[in-house]
Amino acid sequence: MQKLVILILGILISSATSAQQYYYHDPGHVSATVGMTMPIHHFGKNRGTSVIGFAKIGFNTTADAAFFYTENVGIGGLYSFNIHGISEDNLAEAYVKSNENYQWATAKSEQFKEHLAMGGFFFRIPVNDYMSFNVKLLAGFFYIYKPAVQVEIGLPFTSTTIYETNANKMNFAFYNHVGGRFKVTNELFVVADLAYTGSKFDLDYYRNSQKVSETRHVGILMGSLGVAYEF
Repeated sequence: MQKLVILILGILISSATSAQQYYYHDPGHVSATVGMTMPIHHFGKNRGTSVIGFAKIGFNTTADAAFFYTENVGIGGLYSFNIHGISEDNLAEAYVKSNENYQWATAKSEQFKEHLAMGGFFFRIPVNDYMSFNVKLLAGFFYIYKPAVQVEIGLPFTSTTIYETNANKMNFAFYNHVGGRFKVTNELFVVADLAYTGSKFDLDYYRNSQKVSETRHVGILMGSLGVAYEF
């Protein structure tokens, strides 16, 4: 894995620094984008009764800043915030299917929240005077907040309530990004981004009085649009 990352970095640096044509260059770069975020891997798979499997497509906002020490290669950092709602109806249905004595169920939940703080290499690969491809290879911290959940379940002669506490965890993760950059003025650009990050989280929480420990692979695929400014 380390050899592959080094090889990719070498190819990108070589490609970017060898590009001769570029529309404009200032060393400073900042950008802000908003868009959608899709849960993948165990995240949003609608399996079992773990709430992590019932995350929906959510909202993403990202801001980054970089210093380009050549026209095409820079170093910088990024912060991203993501929110995912819960498919409460699907979660309730999963509980009903999990036990033949469960006649009906209703579920209420907060939202998943993820914070990303990353740093690394930024690359620009020019196409012409007005457009370039952007690549970011970053690494840093991936924080997830698992929401609290309340499920009311109907039994043959009564009902019961299952309550899950919230949980949070922060892991190391890689962040991979590709995108396009389109010139509006010499300083202002429109950007379109597609990015992925993921990590395996060990989450501990309580379901009523019983402690639950689970390991889940949480991945998020983010697509966004925004603006960038060079100075």
